[in-house]
Amino acid sequence: MKHILIVDDNKANLTAAKAFDGNIKTYWHSFYKTVDGTIVEKDTVPYTIKVEFPEVKDVSGWKYTPRTDNANGTIKAYSIKGSVDGTNFEKFYSGTFNYTNKISENTPEIVTWETKKAKVIEIEITETIGGYGTAAEIQFIEKADIPISAE
Repeated sequence: MKHILIVDDNKANLTAAKAFDGNIKTYWHSFYKTVDGTIVEKDTVPYTIKVEFPEVKDVSGWKYTPRTDNANGTIKAYSIKGSVDGTNFEKFYSGTFNYTNKISENTPEIVTWETKKAKVIEIEITETIGGYGTAAEIQFIEKADIPISAE
């Protein structure tokens, strides 16, 4: 399904939308600020990305594609929660990815779980490579393995 609304807790002006644009060359990056090339402020784990669908969906998994130019920020541990009303969240899944600092080894991962209904999905990222958070693409899997994508 198309036209999902992206909401995130990141200070970087909704850059999470880049993880849903269908382009693996663009990516979400957790907030950081530099002055004269020195990092003076940055968010730390956990990072949270919330996604709101136009209507309740049957969600049975997600696909995570790490950025392709650098392993820094690649997600290693996460949990996924869902809500039909946007207020009361149920834990759908938590897991880890076995990613390394070698970009060539960091291929997309697909994780599935028992189908759950959700209008809002919350991804909580709890461990990453390098102390930042990044995602080139995120997709959710609908019942019957139909990806829910965004435009």
